[in-house]
Amino acid sequence: MKELTILFQDNATELGSDASSAKGASAKVEIVVAESLQDLYPYAGDIETLANESFEKNVFYEPMLLFPGLRHCGKHSRLKCLLIFTQSKQNQRRLCGFFPLEEKDRYRGIPVRHLIFWASFHTCLVTPLIHADFTRLAWEGLIAWFHSQPQYKLLFAGLLGAEGQLYEDLIKTLEDTDTTFFSDQYKRPALEPAEDAESYFSLHTSRNFRKTVKRKTRQLQKHGPISYRVLETEQELEQWLDMFVTLECSGWKGQRGYPIAHSEGEHRFFLESMREAHRRGRLLIMGLFLKERPIAMLINLASKEISYAFKVAHDEQYARHSPGVLLDFEMIRHIHRSGSRLRLDACSDRGMPAYERLFNSDRRMHSLAIANDNLLAKAIVKLLPSLRRRKYAGSTTP
Repeated sequence: MKELTILFQDNATELGSDASSAKGASAKVEIVVAESLQDLYPYAGDIETLANESFEKNVFYEPMLLFPGLRHCGKHSRLKCLLIFTQSKQNQRRLCGFFPLEEKDRYRGIPVRHLIFWASFHTCLVTPLIHADFTRLAWEGLIAWFHSQPQYKLLFAGLLGAEGQLYEDLIKTLEDTDTTFFSDQYKRPALEPAEDAESYFSLHTSRNFRKTVKRKTRQLQKHGPISYRVLETEQELEQWLDMFVTLECSGWKGQRGYPIAHSEGEHRFFLESMREAHRRGRLLIMGLFLKERPIAMLINLASKEISYAFKVAHDEQYARHSPGVLLDFEMIRHIHRSGSRLRLDACSDRGMPAYERLFNSDRRMHSLAIANDNLLAKAIVKLLPSLRRRKYAGSTTP
């Protein structure tokens, strides 16, 4: 673990106006670089507090998911996790930014040392945890540190939120520091609850789609009695987790070779993180059962202001009845019955027709590439727009 010399000491305004305006105090900034999970453990409480106070919530970077992910899925990751602290003249030390980064040696076959925002196969969002009062300060701290590390030519982030003040402060920071960057924006589906489920379906789904769902339900019932169930008690948790893992293995993920159970580390991450999420009251597991056997299941994770469609699985034997879509319909009913007003992020790839037909909103995202002060890095970033166009046109990028 490395603790850097205090940056911009007694000159907090150089790191953004919010540094000096927060509670009317001038601040000095220091950056701690944690290079292992063990280095992060002493700051677990600070990260938890920051997660609750962050401008944009990200359950995937909370210790609840991040620590098991690093422990079981990131054993070989070369971590460079930045913890940016402010300290006022009253010696009040506060974590205002947390950036889990990972070092890599090659980019698209090119030997160029760079950094990425750390993500496992299960990470659906890499927006860093940044205190709501220090958004500009935290971004400027990250960029200042990056420019002070010439061994890293590039910094990449693939699943960043692109909405609101947090995103605007990032872009302004990059522009103000004359940093070469490329931001590729896209959208993924999201759900905004209505007054009730029937109003939601009436306003946001087509009549033909609703008729199709009813028809598929009737067709499925010909195979036997069906029921929708929700995990409720701690005593049932292990059974439900085992059912999900078994179901996922029997579906398309199992056929393609990357279900949760394909490695011991992935399986341990799943069990450990889901147990902790359930303990905190942040876990929703639902299932569509046929003859007492699950044929579709979903897992949602909740933060303070938004929830995430984390995992789905269904039995391919009944794919023609669209059990996943039927379960999504019931999930929407459950959300409205529970009175939840949380936005639901589908966490889906681009171009998922089922979610696009069922969810009534979207979430702006962007992939970001930042170049350090290096000719090769700047050339790569400037080439990215044309490489992306070739990719979307069906060509293979180098």
